[in-house]
Amino acid sequence: MQEFQINGPYIELIGLLKAMGIAETGGHAKAIVEEGYVLRNGEVELRKRAKLISGDLIELDDLQIKLIWTQFSFVPTRRLDLFQGSEILACL
Repeated sequence: MQEFQINGPYIELIGLLKAMGIAETGGHAKAIVEEGYVLRNGEVELRKRAKLISGDLIELDDLQIKLIWTQFSFVPTRRLDLFQGSEILACL
């Protein structure tokens, strides 16, 4: 069984298939789902954009994927300077 870490509250099913390399394109992912090849928690999942959450078990042939939630940590990429020279910039 493989584990897949999600950084938010969910991941869409077709997104998971693409991220895992199971599907090469979005169209390929949609076809896999439409054909009924994907099981979610033991039941066939036909919704292409089903919101998968932590704890879900996805099965496709012999592959099993357990979704695990990872807390997202925000790291700013740019600092906003409030001081420019000796002047304070006011936010209105």
